[in-house]
Amino acid sequence: MADSHNPKRILVVGAGAVGSYLGGWLSATGNDVVFADPWSAHVESINQDGLHVSGPHESFVAHPRAFHMHESQRLALQPAFDFAMVAVKAYDTAWASKFAERFVKPDGFFVSAQNCRPDATMAEMVGSSRCVGLIMSSIAVRLDGPGRSKRAGTKRRRELGHTVFRAGEHNGALSQRINELVALRKPIDAGKTTDNLCGERWA
Repeated sequence: MADSHNPKRILVVGAGAVGSYLGGWLSATGNDVVFADPWSAHVESINQDGLHVSGPHESFVAHPRAFHMHESQRLALQPAFDFAMVAVKAYDTAWASKFAERFVKPDGFFVSAQNCRPDATMAEMVGSSRCVGLIMSSIAVRLDGPGRSKRAGTKRRRELGHTVFRAGEHNGALSQRINELVALRKPIDAGKTTDNLCGERWA
């Protein structure tokens, strides 16, 4: 399945439903993905048996690496990441963003893959210029137990004319990094860039 022409090294903080599904796809399409999550059974299952991903597409098993949250010292020994994707509940944004900060390259960035409007909180933790918002519209995913991620539905939303992913800068710029972010998600479903992150979140 790997088809990433410019593979990225990606830290995913929060291997819940959204984090596991997106991270599983990013891993399967040729990127170097590492999870950090507090659910020990999930972490161990990913490391031992891979991450099983199913949905309105061919099922597959991805093989990212996963670390327990308390293993930050081991994680710090890894090469720095191109970007970190924060996929935790909105009320956990502050600590998750700060946790990720030490592992990302100086010119790297942080992606909020969350519901609600966590952008201001993430910006306060790591700096607005290093933050990108990623809105996900009409996509339902769940964990069916440790190491098993499932997306609902029988068709990808792009087959129904809907754009799932919308990536935007906090300052409204149409940057290269949000173009890359959308391109990375193209195998999953339709995406676009936006110069109105706040408006897209409210919509």
